[in-house]
Amino acid sequence: MQRYFVSFKNCDDIILSKDDIFHITHVMRMGVNDQFEINNDGDIYLSKIISLSPFKFEILSKYNENRELNVDITLLYCLPKGDKIDLVLQKVTELGVK
Repeated sequence: MQRYFVSFKNCDDIILSKDDIFHITHVMRMGVNDQFEINNDGDIYLSKIISLSPFKFEILSKYNENRELNVDITLLYCLPKGDKIDLVLQKVTELGVK
């Protein structure tokens, strides 16, 4: 599903840019009743196209996409030899260790 990133204060003020509308209608060739997502700082709005000319859509639902872990990870390790510390730091960062 296509996702578009838009900043707004409340869901009544959602305005897509002309570039986004062009991308939806011409590049992705979406039509009436097709769905797409709007992302506003982690809040996802599932939307459906009502009309193409003029471009109008309605919000079907809202959910929060929080991908942060609910647990804190503590890592204890000894210093590895050579350049292996870079690999260790890379992998623990990918896991979300702070």
